Amino acid sequence: MLKNKLLIAISLLCSIVFTGCELNDDDGDWAPIKITVNGHECKSIYKVPTDGGEFKVYSKNYGSLWLNDVKENGVVVWPEDRSDWSDYMNIHLTTDWYEVQYDEAGNIVVAIQPKGKDAQSRSLRFDVECGDAFSSITLQQE
Repeated sequence: MLKNKLLIAISLLCSIVFTGCELNDDDGDWAPIKITVNGHECKSIYKVPTDGGEFKVYSKNYGSLWLNDVKENGVVVWPEDRSDWSDYMNIHLTTDWYEVQYDEAGNIVVAIQPKGKDAQSRSLRFDVECGDAFSSITLQQE
């Protein structure tokens, strides 16, 4: 009896292994994220005025944007430790020219200070995802 059950189990296992299984993975079929900054849909770059301001970054067609990383002038500034992605909603980055955090509605809120006349161009890039949809937006201050 035990020998028969073992033989059946081995037969089932072999049939699964040798016949393979067809994956019907629709995760790659997600619609592109429609990123919006202060109500304006953006493709990849949002031009920030030289006098700065506050900018709400969110997804028009999905829920909250999950931050994968933040780059200041092309250099990753968040997360410093890539082993823990669980606390992105509590992000609070502060420098002399910007502040980044989430608001209670799940929007990324970025406050950018005015730029002096002789200061160089500066940028903040946010690599984001919503489920299996990925995108990025750069706030560029010329």
